[in-house]
Amino acid sequence: MSRESIHYWKCDRRSAFHGIRREEKPKLSESELRAALEDSLGRPIVSMDFKESPGNHLIWLVTVDVKSAVPEYLVRVEDGPEGDGYLAVESFLLDKVRGEGVSTPRVIACDSSRKRSSFAWQLLENIPHPNLQHWHERGELPLLDLAPSIGASIARWQQVPVAGFGPFRTEFVHERATLKGYHAAYADYFNLNLKQHLQLLRDNAF
Repeated sequence: MSRESIHYWKCDRRSAFHGIRREEKPKLSESELRAALEDSLGRPIVSMDFKESPGNHLIWLVTVDVKSAVPEYLVRVEDGPEGDGYLAVESFLLDKVRGEGVSTPRVIACDSSRKRSSFAWQLLENIPHPNLQHWHERGELPLLDLAPSIGASIARWQQVPVAGFGPFRTEFVHERATLKGYHAAYADYFNLNLKQHLQLLRDNAF
């Protein structure tokens, strides 16, 4: 699907909030996912552990080495009814950002075509450590100490060449290996769906 009319995925998509805070295992075929991953890795999977996630994607931790103390891979799955293929854009962007010297998990494989499976998936290097939000919620995030390195990372990833504004066009990633937003001007993206969003907040007395 095109994200041209999307400002914020969680509220502008056809099936808003699909997959958010899903606590039970999804209905998609885990055996289908396992087969796709094993075909990509060329190795049998020892274990797949489903994890609750606050984001839109379904998450599994995957182990292939029986001697591994922690899972080697993290799998993200997009199973929404829109048939969205943005995981390919995110994979491309992770590699581009890492090319500028910013630490990102390595993308092992990604298939957002839905030709071999009924969902899109992305296989990432697993980083077995909590994220910054975890430490922030515990009141243990040394923000003043981290601020310089965070700022440096932002400066580096802003060196990635892009054109336009808003979500990146998936066809430009696939066909031209470039990042181009759907909108020519920032105002076009900023005002996209703004009235609907404000009305929703008003209707719900937010």
